[in-house]
Amino acid sequence: MRSHKKGRTIVIASLLIVFAIAQGLIYFTHIGGKTLYISETSLFFSGILCWIILRATNYLEWNNLKRLKAELDVKILTERYTRLDDRSIAIRSLLKKVKKSEHKYQQLIENAIYAIYITDIKGNITDANKSMCNLIGYSKDELLKHNVKFIIDQKRSILDIHLVPENGDSEIIETCLICKNGQGVDVELDLTKFGDDEVFVVVRNISDRKRIEAELHEVELRFHTLSEKANIGIYLIQEEHFIYVNQKFAQIFGYSPEELTDIKTSLIETIITPDYHELVRQNIQARHRGEIDFVNYEVTGKKKTDEPIQVEFSGSRVLVNGISTIFGTMIDVTERWEKEKALKRYKANLQTILEITDTAYTLFDRQLNVTGFNQMAVSFVIEQYHHMPAKGDRLADYFPKERFPKFLEYANKVLAGGNVSYEISYPQSDGSLAWYYVRLFPITNDENEIFGIILALSNITERKNAEENLKAAYTKIHDHLNSIQDMAWKQSHLVRSPLANLKGLIAILRDDPEDKDLIDKIQIELQRLDDIIIDLANDASDNEKDG
Repeated sequence: MRSHKKGRTIVIASLLIVFAIAQGLIYFTHIGGKTLYISETSLFFSGILCWIILRATNYLEWNNLKRLKAELDVKILTERYTRLDDRSIAIRSLLKKVKKSEHKYQQLIENAIYAIYITDIKGNITDANKSMCNLIGYSKDELLKHNVKFIIDQKRSILDIHLVPENGDSEIIETCLICKNGQGVDVELDLTKFGDDEVFVVVRNISDRKRIEAELHEVELRFHTLSEKANIGIYLIQEEHFIYVNQKFAQIFGYSPEELTDIKTSLIETIITPDYHELVRQNIQARHRGEIDFVNYEVTGKKKTDEPIQVEFSGSRVLVNGISTIFGTMIDVTERWEKEKALKRYKANLQTILEITDTAYTLFDRQLNVTGFNQMAVSFVIEQYHHMPAKGDRLADYFPKERFPKFLEYANKVLAGGNVSYEISYPQSDGSLAWYYVRLFPITNDENEIFGIILALSNITERKNAEENLKAAYTKIHDHLNSIQDMAWKQSHLVRSPLANLKGLIAILRDDPEDKDLIDKIQIELQRLDDIIIDLANDASDNEKDG
């Protein structure tokens, strides 16, 4: 601008000089030493010249302005070009970064553990990674030809792309994808909308989770079914409160399940008698602290009516939703407890009986180790085996070795459920025999399981001696009877002979009653018969004396 103003000043000064000449201030000129006067015509042309010069000056000034504007435009354009060039460099750098980022993005998607696919707003699949292809068995090219509806089981779930949030939030949907082989796979779709025309979908295979959920549901169903049908009480405890009891548990105490689970106070105060409060509390707290895993104990409980009952608790510590919980069972043992009391009384009475009985009793386990005996058994073992019995003794250590195999045979028969009895003798120092009656029978529990043997030993020496005497007497009687039989045969034979003769003679005598010889013969036979009868009487008298 300064050069422009300076040029304009020079032009104006030149015009003023020309104008002064034109006005006659200078009317002459000197050419070759001569003075020439200028005419009006010359002045006219001088004016024309001034106008031309002025116009030329205006043109030059306008042209100079255009040049300056052009220079300014060039400068602005240069600056813009410079800025554009800088932007171009930045854009090229950004494009490189974008391409690099896209490459990383593609690599991340392609190598992602989860299956991923991308669709347009209509659900057409535009991209899918390797995991997605492996999941459903299609190649990438095959997937890109289809809409997402092609791979979704429409019977189980209808996927509506328009339900995906517009603000970039994700929508999680559970559905089933149909694989190329026709099988279904349970999945969880995490859908996120990008821009106006793309949906990014992360696919998580939840088949295992669904299987576990189904198994868990089945287990829970079985648990509740078994629990409600169980003949024992089942419970879950957190702190000192019931979170679950089955019908049997509540029934034993006279409550409904809801009443017990809704109780705000401690369960100990509700169903346990005061004498056992501390024991139950210690057992519960010890399991919650992890000091013990399992415990079994009996306490006296109380029903809703305050009636006391004997119950047996068994339980262990488990975690339910991360909370320490006691899972256990409970049975009403009142009847068993009463039986045990009666059994204790019975055992006391039995022990008294065993001590005053004349039968030796010894108890053995299945290995024939001594588990119990009475005083009579002690006396027998000392007398016959010269051994002081003790619990834990092995019978084989002092039982006569020649007799043990047979006894073992009897024992095996008893352990199989049979009963054995026999008589046995033991030689005494005076040469006599001591006889015993042995009985073996199994020891069983309430389930008829055999866990031992009872041996009962009775001294029958006196009876055996009596039997021997009876046998001797029987022998004598038998011999006497034999002699009587002989005598009877003799009587029969000897008596019948003269009688037969008499019968024949009498028949003859009827024919001739006067025959004296015949009468003499009859007399002889009668005498003979009389002698035989006298002999029989004498023989009977002799046998009676021998008896």
